[in-house]
Amino acid sequence: MELGLDPSLFWGLTLREITLMMEGAAERERRAYNDRAGLTWTGAALARAKRLPKLKTLLIPGRRAAPRPQTAQEQLAIFRQWAAVTASPARKR
Repeated sequence: MELGLDPSLFWGLTLREITLMMEGAAERERRAYNDRAGLTWTGAALARAKRLPKLKTLLIPGRRAAPRPQTAQEQLAIFRQWAAVTASPARKR
């Protein structure tokens, strides 16, 4: 099937579920088309440019490095602060 759905599953779906799947597929196709059109436009614009911009200005920055894990002491301090704010009795060791 065009939606990528197993035909045997089709008959177990409601009309609303099928409609949602079709709308989702249409949105995916629209997004993919816009991505390709944007790439084509950017390529054509860069081909006409007298000076290319720095690549770094065109790229989206990646994710930051993962934060370091909290120590048990830090976690306990945060828990005690949270317990104080919510007025929950925190056990002390």
